[in-house]
Amino acid sequence: QTEGWSIVNYTDAHITDGILTLNAAQTYCHIKYDVPAGNIDPSISKKAVIKLKNKTSDTKARFYWWGTNATAAYIEFTISANDDVYKEYTIDLGNDSRWSGNISIIRFDVPSPVYPVSIGHTVNIDYIRLTENSTSLPVSLMSFTATNHYNAVILNWSTASESNNSHFDVLRSEDGRIFQRLSSVPGKNKSNVITEYSFRDENPFPGTGYYQLNQVDLDGTVSSSEVITVNTGIEKPSSFSVFRNAAGTLKVSVSVPASGTGQLIIRDIAGRKCAEQEHYLLKGDNLLEMPVKLHSGVYIATMVNQKEQQSVKFILE
Repeated sequence: QTEGWSIVNYTDAHITDGILTLNAAQTYCHIKYDVPAGNIDPSISKKAVIKLKNKTSDTKARFYWWGTNATAAYIEFTISANDDVYKEYTIDLGNDSRWSGNISIIRFDVPSPVYPVSIGHTVNIDYIRLTENSTSLPVSLMSFTATNHYNAVILNWSTASESNNSHFDVLRSEDGRIFQRLSSVPGKNKSNVITEYSFRDENPFPGTGYYQLNQVDLDGTVSSSEVITVNTGIEKPSSFSVFRNAAGTLKVSVSVPASGTGQLIIRDIAGRKCAEQEHYLLKGDNLLEMPVKLHSGVYIATMVNQKEQQSVKFILE
């Protein structure tokens, strides 16, 4: 938890809903944790994970530790700058020989150092945790975004590190509940640097599209990302049907992408106009009534509005 950390050279540091907000005041800002109950066992805690939103322009951070075998040892890692979203960073401690003995103090310089250009900007920290190798995620996903681009959807995501990463399955849904796999994108297997990925959906669903990533480990273990949405910019196709109810009244069901005036025209199979009526249509589904008496036969209904013209053939018996 972010509670219990000592704050150094940050001003207006406060915790709201579990989020630690730090305002850079001067250079060499950091947060420090004196282990209150004994020491950290480095044979168990092999990775440090921090999730933060860096609103400064600095890109360097450091994880320090003090213990029986090390004084002010640190690992420097890169973070992205001027962020609007939270990103998770994983520091691999298990491969550093200095991470040994009994660890009594750990410290984050996030970012380090804070140069004058960043003074007054904030860093928000969601959580900090130490984990075993076996429980840490094989992939540290930094970001996952979707944007509309000329009736296609561009998916971009990046990882801070990867371990035993086989591939990503790209999933898509029309309703946000039932997802289908679009494609697979190979992973890097092992990587300690930021890796960028991209996928282009050439035939997205109209309206709002839902996307998700399944990260698949080499042993088949699957980890799912958050679900993201994007307005694809493609209007849903209109539905249009005509029927006669038990009372003999002609009913017209039509769905349109935008509200506006529409002209409904009924013609027989020879093209003769049988009826014409103007309606104000609301965006979405509309049920209209046509006060016209038609004999049995084949007819064509045409709806003309500002967006489109659509026709449907119907039979009256």
